[in-house]
Formats: sequence, C-alpha cells, structure tokens
Amino acid sequence: MSEQAELSVHHIVSTDPNGAVCVVRCLAGPARRGTVFRVADAEFRLDEIEWYGRQVDSLDPAHHGKVRLTGPTTDHLRPGAVLTTP
Repeated sequence: MSEQAELSVHHIVSTDPNGAVCVVRCLAGPARRGTVFRVADAEFRLDEIEWYGRQVDSLDPAHHGKVRLTGPTTDHLRPGAVLTTP
C-alpha cells in the first residue's frame, strides 16, 4: 500500500500546452516521479523533480522543489492549489 502524497503549489515558473513547471512544497508523501496527482477535475503526472539544483526521484514532506507536471490543462495550477494522489 502506498502513502498518499500532497503537493502545494507556491509559484508557477512556466506553462506550455503540455503542462507546467512549478515550485511546490511537499505536504505529505513522499512525492515520487511518475506519480499522478489530481486537483479539482484535472490530473497531472509528476515528470521531473529538481531539489537544490539536482534531479531527484522523490520529494519528502516539508521540502520545496521545482517540478514538471504534465497534463491536459494548467487552469487549476495556481499558487495555493493542493494536488493529491487519487
């Protein structure tokens, strides 16, 4: 059984038609690369995690990192949004 993960969006760095790069804080987890997160009715896949300038496979609770989220829309990604695993 896997732990539920939660990410809080602090800042949107950039967006494109396939997703966004955001600065997030891990509220619960760990948040792992490849995990699908949900906010409102949108789903996003966590594709990349940068922590202190290095690419890592997971982000532990209470830590901030820059992540690449891919999904069909970025409308629900805004500062304060909380993404959770389904």
